[in-house]
Amino acid sequence: MGAKADAMRWGMRSLSLGITCSVLLWPLNGWPQTPGTLTAEMTRLGVNLAVVVPTQSIDDHPLWSPDSRFLFANLPRGWWKVDLSSIVLTAAVYRGQKIGALAKGSTVTQAGSDEIAQAKGVSPEVKGSLRLNDGTQLSWEPKGSFGSTLSIQSPGRPPESAWETDAAACGYLILSPDKKYIATYCEQTGVIVFQIKSGP
Repeated sequence: MGAKADAMRWGMRSLSLGITCSVLLWPLNGWPQTPGTLTAEMTRLGVNLAVVVPTQSIDDHPLWSPDSRFLFANLPRGWWKVDLSSIVLTAAVYRGQKIGALAKGSTVTQAGSDEIAQAKGVSPEVKGSLRLNDGTQLSWEPKGSFGSTLSIQSPGRPPESAWETDAAACGYLILSPDKKYIATYCEQTGVIVFQIKSGP
């Protein structure tokens, strides 16, 4: 009961934080209740990015489990993990862009030290930019005095901005072991996951 209660309390605090930061995220509808995989939830909402750990208190870059099932975040009370095979997303808006956001019903629990050790072995730190096998380049670039912009440059296409902040530091681009997602984080938003598009 203690571990489950802690997970529920953490989940509700993080959800509340993500929603009450109204400058950042505006939920579009009520919370769905049936969990699914991250891929299925993104497809259901028609989005390719989601805030899966909404918090302003992250202490380190996110980590992936070796099988890409879990995403780990280091918070003031230790490392926690989000089960991406049992997640619920709700539609939200960030600067006019439709995104997914972690919702009630997701499986979020504390992580063990052995899990973190394994995750660190498969989650190399990439601070500035990341180049994918198809030649796509992702990079965090400064915006103004304090903000950040995540730029995506695909071969043969003009660069596009995937995420922007005016007064928050963002950093690290961590490719999932299955090469389907990229995790990153921003100080005022939390951990963000981008789905890698395949094909033209």
